[in-house]
Amino acid sequence: MSITSGIGLVSGIDTVSLIEQLLAIDSQAKVPIYQRISSLTAAKTALMDVNARMLSLGNSARSFRIDDVFRSVLASSSNEEILGATASTRANPGQYTFRVKQLVSTSQKMSGGFVSSGESPLGLDSLSLEWGNGRVPANINLDDLNGGEGVDRGSIRIKDQAGNESVIDLSEATSLQEVIGLINDDDNVQVVASFSTDSIKIVDESGGIGAFSVVNEGGSTTATDLGIEGLASGAFLQGEPINALAPSSLLSSLNDGNGVFIRDAGITDFVLRVNGTDWPIDLGRQDSPISVDSLLEDLNDGDGITINDDSASPDFTVVSSTGVEVDIDLGVILDDEGEVDREAVTTVGELLQRANGTLTDEFGAGQVVLQINAEGTGFELVDSMGGGAEPQIIGAGPNGDDTAGDLGLLQTGTGGTISGSIIPNKVEVARASTIRDLMTRVQEQTEGAVTVSIAADGDGIDFSAGGDPVAILAGTIDGAGLGGDVQTIRDLGLTEGDEAATLSGRRVSSGLGTVLLRSLQGGSGLGGSSLTVTDRDGDSVTIGNLDQLETLEELVVVIGSAMTGSNVDVSIRLNEEGNGMKVTDQSGGTGNLQVSGDAAAGLGIANIDLAGDEQMGENLQIQYVSLASSLSDLNYGRGIGTGKFKITNGDGQSQTIDIGSDSKTLYDVMREINAIATGVRASLNENGDGLIIEDTSPGAFPIKVESVSGSTARDLGILGEASEAGGSIDGSYEKVIDLDPADSLEDVVGKINDSGFAVSASVLNTGSGGTPYRLVMSSDISGAAGDLVVDTFGVDLGLSTLTEARNAKVFIGEGDSRLLIESESNTVEDVIAGLTLDLRSASSGPVTVNVTRDEAGIVESVEGFVTAFNDVIDRINTYDTYDSETETRGPLLGDPTVSRVRSEMYRALQQSAVGIETSYRYLSQVGIKVTTDGKIELDKAKFNAAYESDPEAVENLFAAFEQQGSSTTEISEGVTVNETSTTYTVLGFGDIFEQLAERMTNSIDGTMTLADRQFETLLEAQDDRISRIDERLEAKRVRLQREFVAMEESLARLQSQQSSLGSLNQNIAIAGSLLG
Repeated sequence: MSITSGIGLVSGIDTVSLIEQLLAIDSQAKVPIYQRISSLTAAKTALMDVNARMLSLGNSARSFRIDDVFRSVLASSSNEEILGATASTRANPGQYTFRVKQLVSTSQKMSGGFVSSGESPLGLDSLSLEWGNGRVPANINLDDLNGGEGVDRGSIRIKDQAGNESVIDLSEATSLQEVIGLINDDDNVQVVASFSTDSIKIVDESGGIGAFSVVNEGGSTTATDLGIEGLASGAFLQGEPINALAPSSLLSSLNDGNGVFIRDAGITDFVLRVNGTDWPIDLGRQDSPISVDSLLEDLNDGDGITINDDSASPDFTVVSSTGVEVDIDLGVILDDEGEVDREAVTTVGELLQRANGTLTDEFGAGQVVLQINAEGTGFELVDSMGGGAEPQIIGAGPNGDDTAGDLGLLQTGTGGTISGSIIPNKVEVARASTIRDLMTRVQEQTEGAVTVSIAADGDGIDFSAGGDPVAILAGTIDGAGLGGDVQTIRDLGLTEGDEAATLSGRRVSSGLGTVLLRSLQGGSGLGGSSLTVTDRDGDSVTIGNLDQLETLEELVVVIGSAMTGSNVDVSIRLNEEGNGMKVTDQSGGTGNLQVSGDAAAGLGIANIDLAGDEQMGENLQIQYVSLASSLSDLNYGRGIGTGKFKITNGDGQSQTIDIGSDSKTLYDVMREINAIATGVRASLNENGDGLIIEDTSPGAFPIKVESVSGSTARDLGILGEASEAGGSIDGSYEKVIDLDPADSLEDVVGKINDSGFAVSASVLNTGSGGTPYRLVMSSDISGAAGDLVVDTFGVDLGLSTLTEARNAKVFIGEGDSRLLIESESNTVEDVIAGLTLDLRSASSGPVTVNVTRDEAGIVESVEGFVTAFNDVIDRINTYDTYDSETETRGPLLGDPTVSRVRSEMYRALQQSAVGIETSYRYLSQVGIKVTTDGKIELDKAKFNAAYESDPEAVENLFAAFEQQGSSTTEISEGVTVNETSTTYTVLGFGDIFEQLAERMTNSIDGTMTLADRQFETLLEAQDDRISRIDERLEAKRVRLQREFVAMEESLARLQSQQSSLGSLNQNIAIAGSLLG
């Protein structure tokens, strides 16, 4: 029998309703529990609200120091249309004067006209492009003259032979070309100025017979610095050399900017021998030796040692000679309860202790040991196990090879020892950068036996030993296969093995507007000594001994003089682009113009034999990339980024090359490639304009370079694959676009734009004349670094410069002492620390920038702190309250946690700053006081007066911070442990309240965090009580249901029995009637 319908079939009782009513009575026991849950939830929510307000207070307090609030400044420009300025907290208040000389401009080239843009073939087989290099320099900065001492900004006075005088203001000139132009453009005197390899010359064309002179004007030394001060000899004034070397001359500027090759890490660059004594000379950077006290963060040029954050993962693995692998974990070590047992290592000593402790546990003491090498330049691992294999260190953990690589130990040992690579530490002595540094290093390292001086002609460098013969010998062979042992000697203008009482080097100073002959053809030089020229009229001359000359200008002058003397009517000079020679016949003859000789190829004019008057020479391939090239200067001035790339040789063997911040020069990159990559050789390419990667393996596949991370391979120009097996990948910065002679103007534009190179091309339609269509090429690199050099391989497109590539130039200061700043962008950063200039227009007058403390911002930050403090107090007061009229209790009434928070806040507010010795130590001294309602307020007048009186003291009051870190304790002989404890010796109120907020809100053990957990525990307990009551009610429901079912069943049986008795009585009655 069932009662699921809710109504008893026999009793007619609504059992479901009756059961629910009975259970509802028992459920009343849950009401106070739900009330308790509601109360606890409200309290928990209120506490978290206070917690959030406390976090906000901590953030507000933290900002005083972290955001350098008291050093925030404002920059205002007197003319925003010319120059805008913004300042960071590093900028010092003051007034600065600027004058914008010129904005940055981008190089644009334009061709001659064509009849059609889509039909006329241009006849180009190919087009080569270079940016900022590859031509004879056309612009000489005045600041580079006189050994880098520059030229005084002022005026000169010129008097010509006719008695005319003029004062020429050169104070705004920034280049030698501008000086020449200003002199020649002056209408008051009849003179013509020009410059040659080392000096300026001025010719008087007035026709007078008086004295011709140039003097300084207005107290300046401008004429003297330009080498033209004095009285001329007749109508000709030959200036003094202004391009001579000086002790201050940068080594990087020598050899046409290719510099002097120097190796770091204690490698001998060359050896000087005097009287049988060899003196090794090291010009490189000298690092502090690595010791147990060295900080890991100082290694690898400040990049440190990679340590993973996963406490369960190792950082590298040592494989012993017996084949046993041992994981080394340098990070945080946790105990069995998950608490920090040991912090991550931070010093070399801690690293060795951690690693050797693990190795000792596995192999026993002294069997496998990691240690600093004898030179203090890196690490080594010594395996004394005597196994059959060599020890090895491999990568492990989430960072893979990084940690072992950072330690220089990612390798297999030899003879039981892994000798790690050199690890740069903190710089003790910077690498030599000037000739003065070279002089000092040689004097110190030879103990005064050898002296370096500048040659008498100012072009080279001399070595002498007090009259004794001095020899220069090769330096250390470093295994890079790049000739580094003799390259420094060559760059100093000498040859390995030279010996003399005075070793006089070749010219290393680049001339004015010319290049050294040995820079031609990628650094191979002229390659010959003679040149034969025959004009179309049949006159011929052979010029010899050209290999004795040193600059291209000297060579052009000698050739020109020889041809004039032999009546050969031909000119050989630089083409308009400055990247090749141009041969022009002016004889009027009908024969062939011919050029030959072993020097012709070096000049790009070999095998000329044509029935024409003009021939463009091939690219001179002036070297501008060398072993000494700084990575920051390559890639068209944009630098080489750090990163990894993978080289796969023809045999399919792959190695990953990791270029970090410790790589400073192109040599560093090539050395790393040659040391790691198998069957591969990196070197300078033939044109001296980039890196080349050659496949030396016997493999059948083309070598390829793939990027792993960063942009390093792309920046080096080596990303890609060789065209054939056994080939190479040339990272030349000269880019060649393949064309077809039948290509029209539109075809050429399309191929240029599709090349992916840093150039954009378009067709210009002038709309006039019979040839209105022109090719326009624009560099995608702004400033002088993007100066386009275009080579059409002899096809005359009539190219001209539409827009000259120029850097932005701005003067700082006023008068003759002002400084010139150049930038490849119109945004100039940190010329003055923390100040960024936005150059918007050139100006003839000065613009003043005022940098002032942002006092309004400082007050606003202090007010923000006051507001955040009051917000916490207001919330606490709201929640910890009782309304007697409504008898309403706040959710945190009497709560000890918020009471403690409030007490701690007032205690912090009223204490003094920690360790402050300046004039203000209490917040009340600067206008922060407690009001009658328990909140605080800022008296702005008092604060401003305090700040005006002593801004440093106010800053210290809020933002001062000093701490002492962990210490090492010896717990038994030879066993030390790190005790991580921090003591704050100086604390301003910003950090006092930030630390207070941290103690209150820390997610692990903060006061409010613990209280929140207690609330959570209480809520869980109430939920458990509800669950237990529900379980009892459910059990009672089941029992009642069973009882009602039993009752119905009993009633049903009774009803059945009653029915049976009724039937029996009826039957008896029937029987009686029948019998009666």
